Amino acid sequence: MLKNSNFCFKFAFCQVKIMKIQTEGKKGFSENSDLPIFFIVGMGRSGSTLLQLLLDAHPHVRVSFESLFIIFLFKKYAHKKKWNKNLLEAFYKDLFWEEKIHSLWEIDRKKLRDQILSQPENTDFGKLCRLVHLNFISLYEKKEIRIIGDKNPINTLQIPELLQVFPEAKFIHLARDPRAVCLSQIKAGFYPNVVSAALMWRDYEQLIAKTKSKFPEQFFSLKYEDLVNGPTDCLKSVFHFLGVGFQASVLEYHKKISAFKELVDEKEPDHKKEMQLKIFSKFHKNLATPINTNSLDKWKEEMPENQIRLVEGITAEKMKNYTYEPLYKPQEWKTPTLFQKITHVSRKQIIKTYYKTPMFWRKAARKIRVKLMFKLLF
Repeated sequence: MLKNSNFCFKFAFCQVKIMKIQTEGKKGFSENSDLPIFFIVGMGRSGSTLLQLLLDAHPHVRVSFESLFIIFLFKKYAHKKKWNKNLLEAFYKDLFWEEKIHSLWEIDRKKLRDQILSQPENTDFGKLCRLVHLNFISLYEKKEIRIIGDKNPINTLQIPELLQVFPEAKFIHLARDPRAVCLSQIKAGFYPNVVSAALMWRDYEQLIAKTKSKFPEQFFSLKYEDLVNGPTDCLKSVFHFLGVGFQASVLEYHKKISAFKELVDEKEPDHKKEMQLKIFSKFHKNLATPINTNSLDKWKEEMPENQIRLVEGITAEKMKNYTYEPLYKPQEWKTPTLFQKITHVSRKQIIKTYYKTPMFWRKAARKIRVKLMFKLLF
């Protein structure tokens, strides 16, 4: 999980660098803490960052960079009924114990603190979370914000908790061919093997399907393949679901990203500049160009046969829902071992349990992770 966090830290560091320079002096935002909210869910490496940028490029939509602050604070604050000044101050301080909020989000902290402390006693956790999102400074020019978005794949494991806080929330479910997802996960170092990645893809899809069956009107599902093959028609449907009109300008989202090299601060130490440019080249390259289909079939060329058989054996039932055709016959598929299944269940349980542990334990864990992160980065 450290490697995963390390990657996210470096990825976000570059995005914030762009945000800080492009949005200097442009920190206006809506203060309506009753705005509707939506969540982008689905397995990581399914194109969720692309979708986040496309939606955030809309002048009436704000989709913050991925953070887990809602789930991070859920156990301690979600069920509070009366909010005095001390509790509001504690919420504000605890917010910055979440790594990405603390180190990566561009926020006017004084303004956010003033807004939080000005909330009435009968405010609630959901309204405070909306205020935090509204203070996120986007890459893109904004007008009146009409809806707020939150993107983080791990939210998929926490949908019941999110619905407790935001019962009217909408969910955009982005799915991608599990073979492409698993290959990307392995290359990024997020999972130790394709079995772990495939089992998690299957579980994510099962969790989403279960909740969607209960709240069908609050879910919108789309395939990554449809998004990149026909972005205009696909995005028109997505924005209609969100209640805002489509604007063709969102398709030019990449122009902000492509300016990264020119935005690197020349005054920074060389090792930081080199690190930023290296990360851009490795992780942001595809986002700096218009939407394309270049990555759709890479798995067919790069994925070993035995890995394809494993992924298909694990995900075949769910693949049918998206008309993803297996390459091999059922008798040729492979299945995970009992040990691999147990390891997967344990991993998933650790992720869920972590956010239910007392805050002081998570604060201690964060201190350790941050120290290790900076040693690895710098």
